[in-house]
Amino acid sequence: MGKTGLLVVSLLAAGSLFAQAPKEHVARQQTEVQRVREMVEAGVLPRVRLEEAEAALADARDRDELDRTLYGTLGVEDLTEEQAEGLLDAAQRQLSRQQRAVDRLKELVSLGARPRADLEPLVQELDSRRRTLELAESRARLLRELADAARAEEFAEEGEAAPSIPQLAERFEGRGVFHEGV
Repeated sequence: MGKTGLLVVSLLAAGSLFAQAPKEHVARQQTEVQRVREMVEAGVLPRVRLEEAEAALADARDRDELDRTLYGTLGVEDLTEEQAEGLLDAAQRQLSRQQRAVDRLKELVSLGARPRADLEPLVQELDSRRRTLELAESRARLLRELADAARAEEFAEEGEAAPSIPQLAERFEGRGVFHEGV
């Protein structure tokens, strides 16, 4: 089995690790969404509370994804390209949700309905999520570079030039004149 075969086997094995049940915080948030949904349907809570609970559930799922792929023990060499895309998507969704929360609170602050001090923790979390997205982008870029290097190595072992690597030029060091095509 060549290096490519080993790479594929290791990627498949790593992928099977992620077929686990959601973490406890995700399950807890799912229960909370169901509880809030029932209360909204009964007219006890406003619909906005259900939207907040669903956003918190989406955030918990994305945090779980990031915990497994970005902050977990899984190294970049064990990530698949699909997992890297999922990692980027999760980080982007978290950033977008936080940006919407900051924008909503800024509007309330400008109307005088909330104190400006309430904005600081949300802005700090927004900065944290930006850094998380940058880290996810860095990890995905590194994964692509590793995959490209593995493909180039495979082509080199087979004696072929990789499509992304330019062909080597031939050099003639003789006394005569070199004629191409002769």
